[in-house]
Amino acid sequence: LFQRKLEQFDRIEGYIPNDRNSLYQRAIANVCLGDPTMAIGDPVGAQGSLVRAYVYHRPDCHKKYRIQSGDWLKRGLSKKQMRVS
Repeated sequence: LFQRKLEQFDRIEGYIPNDRNSLYQRAIANVCLGDPTMAIGDPVGAQGSLVRAYVYHRPDCHKKYRIQSGDWLKRGLSKKQMRVS
């Protein structure tokens, strides 16, 4: 099941294993878990815990501007708009 899900996420992100020309690359990273009430499905650990996760990234992207919320879809919204959605 895990492998099928990973392949599905690869397709969504346009990641092609072993292809350096893929839009995104996939890596394993240590990530800090946020608020468990924001989890989709069952939380995987307590808030603040470090876990290993697959991340998709663009090595060649412009990194000058950080998306503070960490949510690309909410990047242009005000704090008030983010609370509503």
